Amino acid sequence: MPDVKGQIVRVFGRTASEYESIGPRFFSHFGAGLAGAAAIAPGTRVLDVACGRGAALFPSRRRVGAAGRVVGIDLSAPMLRSLRRDVVARGWTNVELRRMDAERLDLPNSVFDRVLCSFALWFFPLPERALAEFRRVLRPGGKVAIATWASACPFLSWARKTLLPFVPSGADHGLKASRFDRPLRLRRILRAAGFQQIRVLRQTAVFEYADADEWWGSLWSHGMRRFLEQVPAAAREQARAAMDRRLHLLHPRGLRVRFTALYSVGEKPRSGNSRP
Repeated sequence: MPDVKGQIVRVFGRTASEYESIGPRFFSHFGAGLAGAAAIAPGTRVLDVACGRGAALFPSRRRVGAAGRVVGIDLSAPMLRSLRRDVVARGWTNVELRRMDAERLDLPNSVFDRVLCSFALWFFPLPERALAEFRRVLRPGGKVAIATWASACPFLSWARKTLLPFVPSGADHGLKASRFDRPLRLRRILRAAGFQQIRVLRQTAVFEYADADEWWGSLWSHGMRRFLEQVPAAAREQARAAMDRRLHLLHPRGLRVRFTALYSVGEKPRSGNSRP
């Protein structure tokens, strides 16, 4: 059985030094949107799962202020090292970073007001187990807030279709459609995990790339790298050429790429008798 979790951790270890440093900072944009959708208030206790380089952690810390607390967890040690340098540089003493598995949170029950997970749920081999853990560590009445790409997100839909012909059959490329890309599916998944008062918000933003080189470099600097690494080295120039043609066909007047995200927010029941 393939070590999917280990593969993903190693991929993000290879991207840590460049993560969101090439091209527009769309993860930070949507990370701030997720923190807003979660209604994080001053003094709040927040857990940021798969915190990466801090796209959702930084706006969460700004919202909780000095009286709150933010814990960021990730399985990638290189990501955490890079993020820790940024946190120390800001002088934030109420931010804690820990290497931890989202499916096995080494944290007490009912201690957080908010649990955030930004563009990572589909990377977990057992996302239902991760959601159960999110619920466990939330206090009654606390909220989970999850960011995923929408099915209508052009960035994903055409990138998948363009890359698939270059990926060997049977490879664990992760290019299949996500279970977390439609509001109805997300509501069902959160409801099955024991959350209530569920709402799904949609946000679209347009980001501009300087040229095709910046676009291609950006793809290698985040989770898309996992997919690109499945393309045999001998076929990568062909894959890049196909991506460039598609990019210019869709954006003939400048590389302004539209991204669409979904923010799914659910509440842990206040009654301790309510179970998934």
